Amino acid sequence: PGAAGAAAAAATAVAPATGAAPQDTTGIAAELQPIVPTLNQIVASLTNLAMSPPEKKQMGQITQAVSVLLAKLNAGQVAGEVGQQALQLAQAVAARDFAAALQIHKTMVAKEWDSHKDWLKGIKNLVVLAKKYS
Repeated sequence: PGAAGAAAAAATAVAPATGAAPQDTTGIAAELQPIVPTLNQIVASLTNLAMSPPEKKQMGQITQAVSVLLAKLNAGQVAGEVGQQALQLAQAVAARDFAAALQIHKTMVAKEWDSHKDWLKGIKNLVVLAKKYS
């Protein structure tokens, strides 16, 4: 791939808010790439807030859910429509359109819970906390 490929890989390897090693996101489809900085920015902004102990516990679940979602996207384990919905949900939260984000989440839970429950619960917590602290 050369220097350009290495630079692109470095640009898409985003460190999670927990301070762990950067998560590889180079395998995420180009049209879904905006989900990476969007979710990481939301998590980072929430992490910096003073929260109650239960909300701190939720933040752990949120961080884990985002990590699982990005890993599944990177591995190609999230089908096209689900990936698009996840992107739309992240963009809705970033735009502070929490009603739309919750509606997208509700649709995803109804259709995709069995395949994606490992990250859907934490993503709902992300929407709820982002709404509370917006």
